[in-house]
Amino acid sequence: MKKLVVALITLLGVTGLLLAFHGRSKNEVSLSGMTSDAIILTDFETGEVLAEKKSDKKIQIASLTKLMTALCVIESTANFNDTVILSEENLNRLAMEGMAVSGFSANDAVTVNDLLYGMMLPSGADAAEALAYYVSGSQDDFVMLMNNKAKELGLTKTHFSNVVGYDNKGNYSTAQDLMTLLTFALQSPLFKEIFMTQQKISQPTIFCPEGVLLESTLIKSGEHLGFDGGNILGGKTGYTNKAGLCLASMAEIQGRWYLLVNCHADGSPTTEPAHLIEAKEIYQRLAAKEGV
Repeated sequence: MKKLVVALITLLGVTGLLLAFHGRSKNEVSLSGMTSDAIILTDFETGEVLAEKKSDKKIQIASLTKLMTALCVIESTANFNDTVILSEENLNRLAMEGMAVSGFSANDAVTVNDLLYGMMLPSGADAAEALAYYVSGSQDDFVMLMNNKAKELGLTKTHFSNVVGYDNKGNYSTAQDLMTLLTFALQSPLFKEIFMTQQKISQPTIFCPEGVLLESTLIKSGEHLGFDGGNILGGKTGYTNKAGLCLASMAEIQGRWYLLVNCHADGSPTTEPAHLIEAKEIYQRLAAKEGV
């Protein structure tokens, strides 16, 4: 009976999200001058779409993939204090590939909770892969879990082929689907807490008894998160050559929360953070509309 109630609540919640996002867009905020190729801006409370640009176009999403990875881990975990051993082989491979890592040492034992932060803040591919193995025993089985969740949420233009965000042919989504995913995931208190955290020191580990500093890529960019009329409260960045600069974020304006997904902005991690700069500009234009 409990499972039936949970399933009905999930179904009603997802149906509400889909109705909100597929409703009419007022295009209240101008998106002129943005290099981001796919954009959607919504009111977090109502789900109303305030602006969009090619939001239903299939795109590469880089590390925004980890939004689904995090959600599936959270929904599948009973004890977040369980520890996972980080594979030295995996860390060496990821280093050779130039992938972002969390900062934990090889062969260290790290809690699931800290690995979630390590995946979402510094965008650690090592943490994402370790969590996938913890939950499902293999990355392939965990990817099946991700795709089942995408189907459950009605993400009809989304498919995952890995847990990290590699530019694989089978790993894609749309700005609209990502917004549906993000809005649903933020119903989880733990996901919301992680998403809105800028810095965290992990619990002590065997090889790092003082803990590991986990810092969001949002603040590593050096760009302030404030804008005229409000502040960005949190977010998840992503980048690959094919995906460009991507960002899913939340901001507060006059006590209300808004969500924005903007993908395929010009630049790279070595240039100015166009995805964050453009997000701030979009939020600032919204604040001006709200009369701040």
